[in-house]
Amino acid sequence: MVQEKVIICPICEKVLDDEESERPRIEPTGNKRIICDNCYWEKYMEICVICENSIDHNDQTHIVLPGGDDRGLSPGVYQILGFPYYLTDCLGSFEVIPERVKFISNVPNRWQVESGGYVCSECRKKAGAI
Repeated sequence: MVQEKVIICPICEKVLDDEESERPRIEPTGNKRIICDNCYWEKYMEICVICENSIDHNDQTHIVLPGGDDRGLSPGVYQILGFPYYLTDCLGSFEVIPERVKFISNVPNRWQVESGGYVCSECRKKAGAI
């Protein structure tokens, strides 16, 4: 009788199910540990504010600021140059660090964006804002 190896997520301590064990998600940064799908999603995935598709951490390179920000950044699409690129406080305010982003283009008119966030590579290509 072959014993199956039990893998426990080091973040939430959940036992990975069969599907997660067959195709494990490895942390892309830090310790490179095997983690469960839920923890991977929470830590390394975002939603594109344009198409609402999921964005893996490797594609989280650009943000859109439809209304600019309090530090004087103009509305637009920005490339992230380094992390961390924003500051937050316990009340939820969000400020982009101007030295950590680069203006790429104005917000395309067809983008109906109310709040800022990540923009996937497909939406950037379609808008010519790469």
